This record gives sequence, C-alpha cells and structure tokens, in this order.
Amino acid sequence: MTYTLSGTGSDNFSIDTSGNITLASALDYETAPSYELTVVVDDGTNASTEVITVSVADVNEAPSLSANVAFNAFQENTATGTTIATSSVTDPEAGAITYSLSGTGSENFSVSSDGTVTLASALDYETATAYEITLTASDGDNTVSETLTINVGDINEAPTVTTTLAAESVAEDAATGTTVATSSASDPESSTISYSLSGTGSDNFSVDANGNVTVASSLDYETTTSYTITLTASDGTNSTQETITINVSDVDEFTLALSSTSPAINEGVSTGTQVATSTLTQQDSASVTYTLSGTGSDKFAISSSGVITLLLQWIMKQRLHTHLNCYRDRWHQH
Repeated sequence: MTYTLSGTGSDNFSIDTSGNITLASALDYETAPSYELTVVVDDGTNASTEVITVSVADVNEAPSLSANVAFNAFQENTATGTTIATSSVTDPEAGAITYSLSGTGSENFSVSSDGTVTLASALDYETATAYEITLTASDGDNTVSETLTINVGDINEAPTVTTTLAAESVAEDAATGTTVATSSASDPESSTISYSLSGTGSDNFSVDANGNVTVASSLDYETTTSYTITLTASDGTNSTQETITINVSDVDEFTLALSSTSPAINEGVSTGTQVATSTLTQQDSASVTYTLSGTGSDKFAISSSGVITLLLQWIMKQRLHTHLNCYRDRWHQH
C-alpha cells in the first residue's frame, strides 16, 4: 500500500510507507493555527481517505530587530537631540515593544518609544573616538539585541584661556617689564598656543609666549586711568579672547628747580636774607612740604613756598665770632 497527503499546507508534513506522519518544515501559529490534512492509502486497486486536523499551539516568540546608524561618524560638535540611529521591530504576537540602551557610554544617548536613538549629551573626540552600545527590544517576555557602533569625528576646537591680574592696579611709575597679568591656555588638540594683545592702549603692554602680560612703556595716570585690552590665545586655526581691565594708580609727581645751586653769601648779611628760591612743577594737587638736609643745613630755613633764607641764630654766632676775633687781635697788639 502507498500513503499520500493532500490538502492546504500538506507540504509542511510528510508520511512514510508505514503511514507515520512527521513534520517536514517549521510551523507558525501566526500563519496557520491549524491544518486539515487528507490521508490517502491506495493498494493499487482501491483507495481510502481520512481527514485529520493538526492544531498548532501558539508560543510567545522573540521579536526581530533591525537598526541602522545614521552616519559613519558624528562630529564632536553634534547638537544634542540629533538622531543617531533608527530601528524597526517585528513581533509575531504584535506585542508592545520597549527599548533600552546599555554598554559603556550609553548614558550619552537616549532611545525613544519608537526605537529612535538620539544624542543626549555632548560628544568629545578627545574622550572617546567611538562608542559600542547595545540596543535591546523587549516584548515583555523575550528580548532581542543589536550592537550599534557610533564613531565620533574630530574637530579642531578653540583653546580655553584663563587670565589673572597680578594686582588690582599698577602704579603709573611701574618699571617696564613689571608683570600686570598672567594667563594660561589649554587646547583639546594640544596645539602650540600663541598670544597677542589688541585694543586701545594695548601698545603700552606686551605679552610673552607664556601668556604673561607686562608693562611695555611708561604709564601716566593723568592721561589714562585704566586700559581695557583684549588678550587673544590662538592655536593657529581657532582663537579665544578674554578682556583684561588694567587700572592705573596715581603717584605724586613733581620736579624741583633752584634759582641757584651755589649761591655766595657775605658774612655780614642780615637774618632772613634770601639765599635761593625753588620752583615746583606739580602734576597733581597733593600737599607739598619743604625740608633741608646736609652739612650746615641747620644754618638755613626754607619756607612753605620753597624760599631758602639765613637763620638768625647762625648770623648771631657769626657776628659774635667776628667780634671775638677782633678783640683777640687788639689784645695781641697791646
């Protein structure tokens, strides 16, 4: 006798010469929950048939996941919220799908309810050139995962600069070379940094290769009480600027000139006789006092206006000395 199978979906089964029916290909509940097979047995002359029903039991199967990264690489200045990857999931049971991310650096990304992966925080090529994160889709019972490789593209970033003033102000008589401010710069690409100054009055200062700002020429409080200049740090491609305000402090300035530096005085002159006068050139209104010093300075007086005169006490001593000399000479003559 020979056995055969017929009916819709009978190709998923087979029957042997003994009449044993076996599964020939995978079943799928979502495609066909049951089959009605017709078994035919034939002895060459007569045939007999019987219909059997094969029911397929449903099994909660894992969803299938497909994900695509949007670009080969994302520049490190990519804005947060930018789409990194998209994904699609099919679930045989059409269950609700939830997504999650895992792996080193996955906190820099987020995934929405439809499986779209976006950038959650800024990328930094100098910190990580690539991320390998795992996207997982779950139907509540089964999960499926796919690894996403996200490359980060390098961008030549501008350096950062920090400037510190040496003091709240610099005196107007500060010597050239006096340090006004110090600065430090860092560059993500470790490029060589060059410094420059600009702005009104910046020619009164200079900056060296280490970012130290110094006085380059004489300052004058009466001309300018402060300077607002710009310090620029450049890596050759990008630059960063910082504004520096340099206050100038006032210093009492004046020059003194005498009417004579070597006056001649007769010994018989009267007290209060003027010896010399002084001329004061002053750039401010500070109060000025005059004093005398040096050998014999106690024999003279100087007024509040700078007039030098003879002291009475010295004149009296000189006259007494002259009289004594006269008496002595007369004594010797007698």
